[in-house]
Amino acid sequence: NETFNEAIKAGLLDALPAIVAVHDTHQNILWANKAGEATGLKEEEITGKKCWFVWGLDRRCYNSPVTSAIEKGIPSEGEMTYDTQDRWSQWHGTWLVKAVPLKDEKGLIIGAI
Repeated sequence: NETFNEAIKAGLLDALPAIVAVHDTHQNILWANKAGEATGLKEEEITGKKCWFVWGLDRRCYNSPVTSAIEKGIPSEGEMTYDTQDRWSQWHGTWLVKAVPLKDEKGLIIGAI
């Protein structure tokens, strides 16, 4: 039924074990699922913060897939590791980040996920 389908859709992203975050064009996190707490911050501490701040950094990541998706308007991916990021601490480990641009009904880029 429709109510069941809407409930499933609403909880699906939050239930995923991988971090899913919605960014605006300035890389502020507008929403993150529960898996985002793997960063060491609670969901309410993540919302409204720059994506790099969530990882304890003072500026955006080198070759950031989120930046690329927003600027180029195409999907992007990259590994975030101690070896590929000049400020990435070893305790962060290795993360494969994939980003897809979000567009409004006119096709204008409004952020990334």
